[in-house]
Amino acid sequence: MNNSTDLLQSVNETFDQSAKLLSLPDDLAKKIKLANSIYKVSFGVKLRNQIHTFTGFRCVHSEHNEPVKGGIRYSIDSSQEKVEALAALMSYKCSLMDLPFGGSKGALVINPNDWKKDELERITRRFTNELAKRNLIHPSQNVPAPDMGTDENVMAWISDEYRRLNPTEIDAFQNFVENEISNGDYILIYSPIKARYDWWSTYDPGLFDTFTNLGSDSISPSRPNQPFIFLTRKGDPSFVVEIFSQNGEDIIMDTIIS
Repeated sequence: MNNSTDLLQSVNETFDQSAKLLSLPDDLAKKIKLANSIYKVSFGVKLRNQIHTFTGFRCVHSEHNEPVKGGIRYSIDSSQEKVEALAALMSYKCSLMDLPFGGSKGALVINPNDWKKDELERITRRFTNELAKRNLIHPSQNVPAPDMGTDENVMAWISDEYRRLNPTEIDAFQNFVENEISNGDYILIYSPIKARYDWWSTYDPGLFDTFTNLGSDSISPSRPNQPFIFLTRKGDPSFVVEIFSQNGEDIIMDTIIS
């Protein structure tokens, strides 16, 4: 049995034990445990005078809450079983913390260190194309995030390619904030990796207006690319907390401790 299968089996066994302690009916437990959907895509990219074929996955474990969310990792050890296990863990984590998200996960079987930056960009854009045309990533339904082997550059390429393919849907975040959140509700936004303010200026300048309307006076095109935490109360621009740091993990831990 390989490590990926071991991980999925371990996650399922832990769930089974928990379901038993909670006296969940067997039919309900089975429905919760099994992934809603898992997709495998294969595609080719011509690099270094030959076509290289890559395999990727995107799993949606639970849509009990939407949007679903989950990182996309680049790892040579990625597999369908591992993606399915990690998507399940995301569902359980969100549920235990009472966060309004379902769990998903994505992966590309690749060692990113084997490729130059421009080559990795081409691979990423092609992968994004395969995911987007099947609605396997979406700014308001299936939200990707960085994970092992992916960074702010990969996220910027994914977002840029998605915008190219769907020029109107990338505004979903602004529309959600402006039209779906009521005055008086709290909004917490954080970026554990460097926010690409320079990239926003070119590809999504409306984001600056959204933050300004929420009371931000620090998020601007001239700000250095840094991880951040932003907390506000819609309709009350006097209540704004903005924290910036060079290290995403430090900023989150320092905020939790304080």
